[in-house]
Amino acid sequence: MKSTVMTIAPDTFEAWVANGRDLAASRRNVDWQLADWMIEGQDKGYLTQASFDFLTDNLGIPQKRLKDITKAATAFPAHLRDASLTIEHHAAVAAVPTQEALQLLHTARDNHWSPEQTRHEARRGHVADDVGNRGVDELESFLRHWNRLPRPIRIEAAEMIATSNGDLIEP
Repeated sequence: MKSTVMTIAPDTFEAWVANGRDLAASRRNVDWQLADWMIEGQDKGYLTQASFDFLTDNLGIPQKRLKDITKAATAFPAHLRDASLTIEHHAAVAAVPTQEALQLLHTARDNHWSPEQTRHEARRGHVADDVGNRGVDELESFLRHWNRLPRPIRIEAAEMIATSNGDLIEP
């Protein structure tokens, strides 16, 4: 598919850089528009696990990204978003209390942190919260893997889990 983005041919280096900034800002805006659209679908009851699968297939966007941008849009309504940072930066701190998240975003902007570095700093500052969230993340990861298994294997695994009484299961 051919791109329909048009830019004016720059006469100077500064104009060329300005075009690049405009394109990057457009990308950030589209990411937020998509996230807000996801929230609208969630509010209308359209967003279930099956609909995430459907959207992944129809939009060509990985399910994890759709979930991450939905979390970011939920945690950061339009008036709390830092337009100079990506939605990935916001998603990285979505689980942190709002005031602390805003401080982290401010620091990320000032220090030119990547989304990954922002996530690392958010987790580093929330060791106690991270322990609680890690269990949730691990459970979500387990369930995603579980759902990908063929049904006969899930049945066998369920029997093993049921008989383990929470103890380790030998492979």
